[in-house]
Amino acid sequence: MRLLTTGWLLLLTCGLLVPALSAQAHGDFAPRNSLVYARVGDLSDALKRVGGDNWVQQAQDLLRLVPEDMEEQQAAIDEVKNFVNYLGETELVIADIMVRNPNVQMILFVRLKPGAPTEFSEAFRSLMKEEAGRDGKVTATEISVEHVTLRLRNNALILTVGGAADIHVKDVLDGVTDNSLSQVERFKKWNKTASGDVVAWANMAAWRTSVDRLGEDFDGDTRQMLNFVEWQKWDTVSASLTLPGASSGAQLRATLTMTEPLKRAAAFLRPSNASKLAATLPEETIGFASLQLGSNHDQTLQEILAVLHDYVGESEPARIKQRMKWCEESIENMKNWIVETRSSDDLSDEEKKDRIAQYEEQIKNQQEQLAGYREQLAAYKARPFQPDKAARDGRGTEPERFLDELEEFLEHLGVTRREAGDALGSELVMGALDLPDPEGDDDLDFVEHAWFVAVETQGNFDEIKQRILDRLLARKLPGDMPEEEREEMQRMAAKLIRYDVPGGEILSDRGVRSDIVFFAGSGIVGAAPSDFVARRVLEAASGRGRLDTRKLGGGTSGSKLGWADLKALFARMVRHEHTRGRRQLRFPVPVFDLELGLPAGATVALNTDESQMAISLRATLTGERGLAALFPMFRKELVAERQWQHDRDEVEQLSSGLQRWRIQNDEALAKLTGDEYRTLVASVTPEVLVEKAFFQPTDGLRSAFDPAMRERFEAAQNGRDTRFGAADKAADLGESGYQWYGLCPHKWPESELGEEEKRIDYYYDTLGPIQGWLVMAHKGPWARDGRLALIEYYGYWSTIWLTEADFQALLKANSMGKLELPAADRPRAEVPEWKARVELGRHIWEISDVQRILQQRRDEARAEGRDYAPKFDGGSYEELVKLLDDENDNREYLAPRVKRIKIWTTDEGVFVRESEGALWVETGPKGQKASWQPEK
Repeated sequence: MRLLTTGWLLLLTCGLLVPALSAQAHGDFAPRNSLVYARVGDLSDALKRVGGDNWVQQAQDLLRLVPEDMEEQQAAIDEVKNFVNYLGETELVIADIMVRNPNVQMILFVRLKPGAPTEFSEAFRSLMKEEAGRDGKVTATEISVEHVTLRLRNNALILTVGGAADIHVKDVLDGVTDNSLSQVERFKKWNKTASGDVVAWANMAAWRTSVDRLGEDFDGDTRQMLNFVEWQKWDTVSASLTLPGASSGAQLRATLTMTEPLKRAAAFLRPSNASKLAATLPEETIGFASLQLGSNHDQTLQEILAVLHDYVGESEPARIKQRMKWCEESIENMKNWIVETRSSDDLSDEEKKDRIAQYEEQIKNQQEQLAGYREQLAAYKARPFQPDKAARDGRGTEPERFLDELEEFLEHLGVTRREAGDALGSELVMGALDLPDPEGDDDLDFVEHAWFVAVETQGNFDEIKQRILDRLLARKLPGDMPEEEREEMQRMAAKLIRYDVPGGEILSDRGVRSDIVFFAGSGIVGAAPSDFVARRVLEAASGRGRLDTRKLGGGTSGSKLGWADLKALFARMVRHEHTRGRRQLRFPVPVFDLELGLPAGATVALNTDESQMAISLRATLTGERGLAALFPMFRKELVAERQWQHDRDEVEQLSSGLQRWRIQNDEALAKLTGDEYRTLVASVTPEVLVEKAFFQPTDGLRSAFDPAMRERFEAAQNGRDTRFGAADKAADLGESGYQWYGLCPHKWPESELGEEEKRIDYYYDTLGPIQGWLVMAHKGPWARDGRLALIEYYGYWSTIWLTEADFQALLKANSMGKLELPAADRPRAEVPEWKARVELGRHIWEISDVQRILQQRRDEARAEGRDYAPKFDGGSYEELVKLLDDENDNREYLAPRVKRIKIWTTDEGVFVRESEGALWVETGPKGQKASWQPEK
């Protein structure tokens, strides 16, 4: 284990020093059949451009905040500092991959600049000797552990992983380069023109040889996918990376060349073109992908389906064999179970007989299935793709059936596949909007409600669209349409609604919650999850609030174009973590300050150019020019985690003291009632617990978040100390950062909760109620706009985090003698319109269920001559449950929304409405309504 640890330590040290290589001639240290070769022109300069001039010091400052065992590796950190300013031209080689250890043969070589150390430091060598033990070799210029060797030779630093790589390095050091990549002609040709801060070259033939040698360890599905993309024809991959400069971002260019033209994969390659739709997208777009479809859509579709048909056909024998294997394993298992059943002492003879009979019957069924699979495998024969259903022999494959269903669907709409294709342009774009959400409690799942797909339109699209609408809305149906089909179209039309909006028109379901809407505007047609998103796309397409294409960095060229606003995506994750912390009553980490870490933003654009002989990709990163701004952001996060750890540990020690006090006084507390009980628990304070030795504080209940303690805390962190009060003042609570509110003055009610359930810490998946009595908390909202709090729950105590809003609400509830903060009383941020629509649309089925129950009771009452008119207007959850008056009802899901629910009765019947701001959904005797649902 020590050797393994040392090997990784060497890799880490060299990874910081030399993430790339150089020799007498480029490629000398790379074996002839190397998989990957990469080169950095000047590594020290590159690291400074990316990390800033003082990146080493900032990195070391971060390491001071990580767990204390990093102190043991200080010598390795210091060694990095010794070499980091002398790293010149650098090369990296991955020579081979294999199953046996080591799994990779790798070589790192760095040419050192004048003034670099000529020996490893004493401290670093001592660390390596201690880590390596007796099996390692450590000298002033060479360190070797297991398969890893680090050398200082001829003003160069060399790292090898694997015996074969080490032998090659020794040969080159001796002047033998006959077996080096530098002698390969096509590498020489590439090397002459390679330019960039970082360049790389990969030999795909060597990769295929290495992968083949892996044998059974290579995944069969992956192999089939590689065959599908015709990787046998891949020749070389070349890449160059330009690091960010004073006025430009990083740019990566990569090209894959072929030994012969692609055939199958060519179906997915379209001629290069510039995106037209990128400039018409909404400014809220957070990311999109644009594809060129070519000019003949029907031919393109058939070519792609034909390729997928061949892929399915080639994989079918493997699927049949897998089913056969499952049958054989099942038969073998049941035979073993029969043997176990016969020898069982727990079953009667009759039970054994019945169970064995069941197993034998199952074996018979499996054997019949196995025979059927064998017949399928023997008779299976792949055939060419056949788009004509009438000419097809047997059942079609999935791609063929897709084409059949598409044909039938379009025929149902009154158009042909050719007509539909001719009405579409050459570009398709898919993307998502950055919809506003102050709570951000959906992580990246927001895309479910923010996506859109749009396609260019051309030619006779308007005429085709009108024909489709005439069918869908039953405005014009063919005279010869069968009556049954006509009635079906009319029923479908009754559920649809078409309406005009700024920039175009929308077709959607009449239901309150429509999972998808279709839209059409000037030059585009598409789909979105709601008319909220569709409206924004149409408004932008017509010229309002468009995306600034200057953000794209790489421009709009390429047969495929992708772009994403990374800062906006990360910001949503950050907000999600904060909201998740609120839901689970735990301190939210990490919550990165992106305004600090990415002040200039961060976007990435991908552009491709494709042909049957080469595929080129360009990736451009714009916004922040380097990583320097990330250091203070990471430091801020690490400090916050240590602050929380310090405060939580201190308060949990107090919690343990309270538990000890409770155990000692449990019998006495049980006998007390009323004022006697309240008087006793009111006498308990942290000072009393210290005095009576129930609690021994280690840092005086000081808070690391306390602004008054900031300088002391920073000084303690720089010294890797976990405490910042004087050791002889640890029991002095005079500088406590907490407000003591006292133990719960009321006895907790009888509960069915077990002891372990009472001890369990809080965890929530939703913004449900908070049950507990606030005992102690930070004096201010210092911790992520919240407070560390100690909560009493059924005579046990838990340390939690509360947002300031929840803290104040719980404090108010406790002041009124309540032992719970109901979900409906927990404050929350204003819900944006798009999210209110989504939530209300989801809730309509729940309030419809309430309406159904109340309507049924009203009908029963009227039939009996009784008056029954339920009424509710945002009261308490208990009032709503009483109104429902059904002991079988279990409707806690309504508790957080109870104040937004209204129930009333008219001559027509019972109505139930739920509101969110100005929006509402409603259900009554005549169905469902929504405030945003347009009328026909």
